[in-house]
Amino acid sequence: FAFDPLLRRLLVLAPHQADHRKTWPGESNCLKTLDQALSDFTELRAGPDGLLSLRCIRLGRDQDTLFRSSRSWVSLTPYRATRHAKASSATAALVADILLECARARLPRPEVEVLDWRAESRQGLSGRLRLRFAVAVPGPVILGRTRQLGGGLFAAEL
Repeated sequence: FAFDPLLRRLLVLAPHQADHRKTWPGESNCLKTLDQALSDFTELRAGPDGLLSLRCIRLGRDQDTLFRSSRSWVSLTPYRATRHAKASSATAALVADILLECARARLPRPEVEVLDWRAESRQGLSGRLRLRFAVAVPGPVILGRTRQLGGGLFAAEL
């Protein structure tokens, strides 16, 4: 799951999309089951946050800043480092961490610009980043420790 704060969308992504890989053998059946389960998913009860109405929107990949191909990507939700190198600066730690995450996600090595950062007790190091790749990279780009919880979501810059 990922939340797009700009367009106020809840995205449900298949694991192979977020990992930039082909589907594994047998995964196609699971994806069909997921598609069927989501077909009538129109309400989300969010406890004290209330009842959210949901609808399915399918945009073309070239129209959507989360899915198009781009050489430049900027974080929409905070990127949270998977580990913090204690001996380096916060900026250097974020850069080193995202380079490892890009390699893990099968993305080319980007040039990284740290736009801002913060360190919080028990939350770790997080920041807003801009990634510039030598070649266009297709979305979605979701990286970091909270990538499974909606964090580390990047949007293509035009």
